[in-house]
Amino acid sequence: MQKTSTSTTWFFGWVCALLLLCSGPLPASGQCPAFQWNDFTKTLVQPNKDCNTAGSVSIRYSNNVVGVDDLRYQFGSGPNGPWFQEVDAPSPGATVKVDVPTSMDGKTLFVRITTQCGTSNRTDYWSMGRIDLRKSETVSLRTSSTPAGSGVGSSGGVQAWIDGPSNFTEATFNLYKRNDPNTVIATQRSTRPYEGVTFFNLPKGDYTVIATAKPGCTPTTTASNWNDGAFKLAGNVSVGTFNLIATAIPSRGTCPGGVKVEVSKVTGVQQIVYNLATQQDPNTVVQTTRPTTPTSPTRSRAWLPESMWFRPQK
Repeated sequence: MQKTSTSTTWFFGWVCALLLLCSGPLPASGQCPAFQWNDFTKTLVQPNKDCNTAGSVSIRYSNNVVGVDDLRYQFGSGPNGPWFQEVDAPSPGATVKVDVPTSMDGKTLFVRITTQCGTSNRTDYWSMGRIDLRKSETVSLRTSSTPAGSGVGSSGGVQAWIDGPSNFTEATFNLYKRNDPNTVIATQRSTRPYEGVTFFNLPKGDYTVIATAKPGCTPTTTASNWNDGAFKLAGNVSVGTFNLIATAIPSRGTCPGGVKVEVSKVTGVQQIVYNLATQQDPNTVVQTTRPTTPTSPTRSRAWLPESMWFRPQK
């Protein structure tokens, strides 16, 4: 009987681990998960004072948990309204975008999210910040980067977009090496400048992005960077080497948690060995993983507490 009990326990644990690794944490049957604000991808564009145009807000539920059936978004000046817009998402992971009227100037924008999960529902609300009518000259350039592979590869990337009030209809982005500001490496034009562009296949190094952003109206401005119907914007950005991304998988019930590990934008690496250790004793390896494809995500197969972490070795 003892052997049967041990086998049953082992089988149950194996099934739990398999479900956890394949599907991620699931809410209890018929219940909505406890949402966090970072479960949602959101963008806020302020209204334009010069052009007297509405701003916009977009939001998407990006943490695709099984069991979430419907999402309803309500936008207004308080956690309980009044609402200037109510939208049912066509699907849980769909992006919802609405205009933010100029009448919201000086008020705080709230979004209330009602979730339907089977026969139950849940309501959460968050503040998205203060709404301010802004002049076109407050536009700015934002940049970020994706690391290049293994320090010597050319798979890095630079992302560039504009951040400012609404009604900017287009922008042109030029990329330079920082130590050679007279030679354009690449140029991209976008009619969706708030979403921006990405420059691909870049080696590690320091870069400069110069953008010209055109508003949909001619503003009254004395800004020094206004010329020939557009604002000239500049920003520096660096492309580094690839990095490690570790995502904790919370435990659920009797199923233990785990850690998902992946590296970003790796090229030229034939093998990576991941060593697992505790934060309290990082020099003692408790698990080693050698993925057959170094650039694919790897999940730990041990039953791990949340204090575990990986150290990569090439």
